[in-house]
Order: sequence, then structure tokens, then C-alpha cells
Amino acid sequence: MRLFRPAVLLIVLLLAVKGWPMLTGPLGLSADDGADMGAVAVWLRLGALLAGAWFAVRLLHVALWNGLVMQRTGVPAPPLLTALVDLLVWIAAAVVALDIVLHLPVAGFAATSGVAFAFAGLASRNVMSDAAAGIGMTFDKAVSIGDWVEVRGHLGQVVRMSWRSTTLRRGNGLLVTLSNSQMAESTLVVYRVWRDEFDVDLGYDVPAEQAERILLAAAAEAVPVLDPSLARPAPIVRMIGLTPTGVRWRLLYWVDYPVADTVRSAVQRMVLRNLSVAGLRPAALSQVLAIERRSAARDGSFQIAEVIGRMKLFAGLTPGELARLADASVPRAVPSGTTVVRQGDAGESMFVIREGLFDVVIGENDWRVARMGAGDFFGELSLLTGAPRAASVRAASDAVVIEISRDALMPLVAEREVLADRLGVALVERMERNQAASAAGRAAAESPAAQAARNLNVMMAIRRFFGVSTKIGL
Repeated sequence: MRLFRPAVLLIVLLLAVKGWPMLTGPLGLSADDGADMGAVAVWLRLGALLAGAWFAVRLLHVALWNGLVMQRTGVPAPPLLTALVDLLVWIAAAVVALDIVLHLPVAGFAATSGVAFAFAGLASRNVMSDAAAGIGMTFDKAVSIGDWVEVRGHLGQVVRMSWRSTTLRRGNGLLVTLSNSQMAESTLVVYRVWRDEFDVDLGYDVPAEQAERILLAAAAEAVPVLDPSLARPAPIVRMIGLTPTGVRWRLLYWVDYPVADTVRSAVQRMVLRNLSVAGLRPAALSQVLAIERRSAARDGSFQIAEVIGRMKLFAGLTPGELARLADASVPRAVPSGTTVVRQGDAGESMFVIREGLFDVVIGENDWRVARMGAGDFFGELSLLTGAPRAASVRAASDAVVIEISRDALMPLVAEREVLADRLGVALVERMERNQAASAAGRAAAESPAAQAARNLNVMMAIRRFFGVSTKIGL
């Protein structure tokens, strides 16, 4: 409807202008009448020209301002910009009317108009500059709402964009509004997926493949937990130099910028935990710690005993028993993608993760239900009762595990039968924690009597599996 009326008027006037000479000839008009008719023809031409300008202005509003610009930016065009463009169209129509229709000199009018437009341009140059910069940023898609940007010394998140200005919310909550011309004239840094990094010094006796496993597993375990939906490149580990105490490694990983600080803290905590589980310390702390770590590294069974001793499952073992269990346990290197245990298979051993990441999957479609890292363990139910594997566990990175078999544990239980009951208590507590942590377990909560009966059955199964008396005594 906005285009209908000017379009109809323009068509009617154009037809009238074109048909007017054919109409005046057959009428036999006098000279005076011809002069009057000539004046009518001039007015028809002026009317057609103004109708054309009206149609052009409406067409700009419908097709450009409310069409293309609104669809591309989602923001209405600034009224000042549309009014200035409309004014230019009307002035152009007026100049054409004076020159072609009325045959009047337009030089003086153009000079006067030029001076007026010069003053108007000077008065509105900042507004027009801001609007032009806003149009450029919007069509280039350089910045979007929600982006974190750094410009003119200000670092913040874009919370509002208009044709004249852009508003940032800084980390402390303060709002900063910058004109679009300032944004366009400055170097603009946009942070979407942020690459963070930090360095870790490890001793010369730490193999390169072990350092890479520990650092990559730490980043892979920490980053997806905080932002699982963000698509990012895989973490990278690089050897960047040598120091007096060891090798300097750099861990690089990608995160969403708003949570970069939180993720860095989580990754660093995970690196320290993984190093601790592996019996390592950062080399640059002191020479004393480096010497202590190197002396411990010479005794592999000592490190295994340290790892096993941290587990509540084996809290009842004495230092001597832990050492014997460590001597009988087997470290295993596990390439990424290897399935260590498969759901439904028989098993008589458990595994402690020393380095790397593992996914726990169930069902034919390998639905992932958990992810485990250094210090975690799996397969304890099969070790203590011989039960089939309840889930499949697959290496999500290159890893190292410690396998503890029934044969390794059997001599200790045979010498001290009470260990069977203590292992049973620890296993029952872990099963109850796992059940309480799962939604299905909370929905199907057992009565106290049912829990007691189940716990007794588990402890009896442990005693039978290790061939000791079924009389329980702690």
C-alpha cells in the first residue's frame, strides 16, 4: 500500500504528459488557449517528476531501509540517515525540474544549496560518520552481540549495538559506550574461541611421551566439563626449551573467552593432580624436590604403592602389604582408543589410572556415562567378586594403568582374612556413593533392610571368591 498510491499517481501523470500533445492538436485551440494548454503541460511534467521522487522515496524505505538493512542487521535505520537520503532525492528532483522543465538557471541555486549542505555536513559529520561506521560493522559482521572485544584500551562483552554507538560490559560490570566511528578507527580485537597457555617445567628424567600424556589428559579432562558445547581444536603440548632443572613444556588449549580464567584454574589443578598421581613434581620448585623425585623414580614399585595407598579401597593395608601388592601389580601402557574392559566379559582384576583419560560406555551404541582421569579406578567389583564387567572402559587418550589382579591380592587376604571384610566395606561404600550420584539410583532408592541384605551378599561374595571362611568379622 505504501508504494501503490505514488505508483498509480506516477503512471497517470506520465500517461497524461505523453498524451497531451495528441489531445491539444485536434481541439483547434486559439493562441491564448494554446498558452494556457502549454502551462498545463508544464504542470503535468512537474507533477510527474514530483510523483517520481515520491515513489523513489517510498521505494527506498520499503526495499532498502525496512527490507535489506533491517533483514541484515535486525536494527532499524537511524531516522537522521533516512531523512537525509529523502532530502537528497527531493533536492535532486527540484534541480531537474528547474533545469529541464522550467528551463531556469540552476547555478545560483546549486551554489546556495552547496553552502547550506556544507554547513549541514559540518554540523552532522560526527553523526554521519558514526552511522557509516555502524553500517560497515553490521554488514561486515565484524562484531556481534555477546562477543568479547578489546578496543581503545577497553575489554568487555558487546551488550548493545546501534547505528551510532556500541556498548561494552566490562569484567567488573561497568558499561562503556563507544561511538561507532571510534570503533572503526581503532584496532579491534574480537575474542570468540580463546587460546590459553601456560608452561610447566619437568625433570630431564621424565620421558617426553609421559609428559605429553599427563598434560594433554589434564586439558582434555578439565575443558569439556566447563563448556561441553563449544567446538574447539584439540589441546597441544610443545617442548619449548631447556632449563637448569629440566624441560619446559607448554600446554595450549582453546576455551570460550568468558570462562578463560575459570578453565585455566581447573586445568592447572588437573595438571598438579595428574603429576601427583604419576609420582612427579614440577622441576623448578627446588633442587631438593627434584632430587627427591628422582630418587623415588628409581623405584617403580614405590610409586605404584603410593598410588594404591591413596585409594580408600586399600586403606586397610599396612605399608608392607601395600609394597607387596605393588610388586605383584602390572603397569600397562594403553594406546588411545583401546578398550580395556568390555561390558559383560568375565574379569578378575581392576585398573588404577596413572596417566591419561578413559570413557565409561554402556550399551550397543556405546553411550558414554562417565569420564575418568588420573587417580580414578575401575573394575573393582570384578576384582573382589568375579562379577562380569558392568560397563566398557575405553582409553580417550594415550594412557598408563596399573592392573591389580586377583592373584596379586589373594596372598594378602589368605594371610589376613579380615582384609576381605574391610575390602567389602570399602566396595559397598563406593557402590552406595555411585548409586546416590545417579538419577536412576535416586529414583529407585532401596529400603534400609534391602540395602543391608545387598551389602551382606556383596561381602559374602568377596569371601567366597577368595576362598576364605564365610564368617564375617571385622
